[in-house]
Amino acid sequence: MKKSKLRNIIRESIKELMNEQGPITNPFNDFLIFTQNTSGLAFDWRCYPGIRGYAHTILSLPNFTSTNPNQPCNFISQRIQHFTNLITQAGPNSLSVPIWQCKLDFFNALTQQYNC
Repeated sequence: MKKSKLRNIIRESIKELMNEQGPITNPFNDFLIFTQNTSGLAFDWRCYPGIRGYAHTILSLPNFTSTNPNQPCNFISQRIQHFTNLITQAGPNSLSVPIWQCKLDFFNALTQQYNC
């Protein structure tokens, strides 16, 4: 079989698979958006191993692309209150407190980033 014919078969197969899967986001584009939203963020990314994935998910929410001038600050404020409450209610011996503290620190850093 000729290389060109094989390439066409592969190309068509990929197109069919993509159509079956539906719309797919561009991971490189997502990474660029994430990098732009977190560049200059005064935050220790080492506080929790899953924080980068969590931050990526949070910054992908519509709150950060909303035309509402009160967003994302309203959302950030709600998350700060949420994690503050969790930490207060759980007490210092809870195994989840370090993760919640990391997320709280992340949202506190976002308040500065977004001038909330």
